[in-house]
Amino acid sequence: MSVMHLRLPLFVVVALGVGWLGACSPGPSQTEGLHDSRDSSGGESDTVSVEQAPQVDRDAADEVFDDSLVYAIELTMSDQAWLDVAQDPWAENWHTAEFRWEGEVVADVGVRAFGYSSHVAGKPPLKIDFNRIVSGQRWRGLETLKLRNGYYDASFMHDALAPWMLRRAGVPASRTGWARVTVNGEWVGLYTVMEAIDDRFLKRNFGNDDGPLYSIDGIRGHGLMPLTDALSYFQYNTEVQGDGSDLEQLTTLVAQGSDEELAAVLDVDAFFLESIVRSLSGSQDSFSADGNNFYLYNDPGLDADPDDLHGTWRIIPWDYNFDFSSLGLWSALNVDVSRPWATSAFAYDPTTGAPYVDVLMQRQIAQGRDVNATIAELTAGPLAYPEVVAKVRQYAELLREDAALDPLGGAAAFDEAVANDLLYLHARYSNELGVEVADCATLETTATPVRDMSPQGSVGWGAVTVDGWYWGDAEVNCVGTDKICVGFDVLDQHYCTGVYAHAPSDVTIQVPGGATSLRGAVGLQLFGENCSSGASFSIVQDGVTLWESGVLYSYTKAQDIGDVAVQPGEVRLLTFDGGDLSCDSTSWLDLRAVP
Repeated sequence: MSVMHLRLPLFVVVALGVGWLGACSPGPSQTEGLHDSRDSSGGESDTVSVEQAPQVDRDAADEVFDDSLVYAIELTMSDQAWLDVAQDPWAENWHTAEFRWEGEVVADVGVRAFGYSSHVAGKPPLKIDFNRIVSGQRWRGLETLKLRNGYYDASFMHDALAPWMLRRAGVPASRTGWARVTVNGEWVGLYTVMEAIDDRFLKRNFGNDDGPLYSIDGIRGHGLMPLTDALSYFQYNTEVQGDGSDLEQLTTLVAQGSDEELAAVLDVDAFFLESIVRSLSGSQDSFSADGNNFYLYNDPGLDADPDDLHGTWRIIPWDYNFDFSSLGLWSALNVDVSRPWATSAFAYDPTTGAPYVDVLMQRQIAQGRDVNATIAELTAGPLAYPEVVAKVRQYAELLREDAALDPLGGAAAFDEAVANDLLYLHARYSNELGVEVADCATLETTATPVRDMSPQGSVGWGAVTVDGWYWGDAEVNCVGTDKICVGFDVLDQHYCTGVYAHAPSDVTIQVPGGATSLRGAVGLQLFGENCSSGASFSIVQDGVTLWESGVLYSYTKAQDIGDVAVQPGEVRLLTFDGGDLSCDSTSWLDLRAVP
């Protein structure tokens, strides 16, 4: 693996439990946030503050979307009905079933597959409609639930993590939870439980459901570019409908109206924040990236004040399975936060071939909206790196056991996906902020780190680099330069110091006087690819092998070297490849000499 610059990668990789029943407890608050378009009385506020939070009502469904537990959903239906849903999900036929959630039963609900691109026989994504068989029926106030199957996301957390980040930033987004799903008593798998965007969502987040709610009608690549036939691209999602002329007028205003006119009718702040947060999460399939996966709500609340930037058109993001590392680490890292459409492979209208651009984002940047300042504000507050990483680790601990049993993934796929997401977040935050963001282990005060022991030698690919793998000129070292040293990521653990020396390598260090042993660990730096044929490590002094590792691969844990007794003077650090150099990214982690 060659070293490369974070913004200009040389290539793009595109990739496409047993019954513990948790106690019922209230769900987490949904009132985190940066941006709020309403005051507590339901009117419009005049300012935006990082201290504000969206005013949303708690309800009986909060418990369903508790992201600290995995619940149980049991469906009972005829064997023939389930065979049709499971083996031919592309038909999306409705069937009647009994729904049971932690002992609560709804006798007659509609069940079908949904989400055509993620259909897979045996474990389809599922839509549950409480209203379809019995008109007006609700469960905990819900009309529908959507169950995502994890087809594109072996971590099972993208559809939870991205909305959590959006809500933290103050952009209304669906609540999510998880469930172990069985059908007719048979295990089907782990699912992400997603709140539907419907009239109930509108009331909870905006205080009313009196305006039309639009969603993309299967055609991406248009967004708020000028429309002359809105209903050929969008469809209505509630009983409030019309002819689409309001949406056509909005797109004309985005293209031709004054800044004041636009701010009076469109929630400019929310669109700006939605774009930045989705780009931070690496999305290439969202409003700003390709004009897809969003709802538009024409909120009838009055707002004629262009100064507060909170007009009546609201954006509601949706569908996050292509966020973070789902489409490949390099592809996600290449997303330009100021121009996400320029780096999305989907940024075109498939019916016409016309390229897509987010004209609203273009306008806001031309007006002087500062993307970097907004990123700095978000990452210093609601989207601080330690909090986002802590959320990932919380989800990973919660989901690991069930994900290991899932027929679409398994333990190895889950661990790899989580490691890639952590690597993505670390690299993205470090690059955007221009500084190493991860916490570093505290080394012994008496230790001499490897950077002070003159590491030099030959490597199988690139160059010896110290305290990180620098994504740029291979001959440039991080230490003593203004380059961003991003440390090392091995599986899901981060190390800030050490030496990167791609196998096969032979690196010498000079152990200082007074030192008696070496400490540290060894492992393969992750590059979002599982292609190593295996590599091993050894420490040699005066022709004697002092320590040897086992064979390590791209997604194996780092191996601690313990205390390796050495004498002051030259020590050789050797690595050996397994025959294929592609991912033998051998690294000496937190290596230091101690008395």
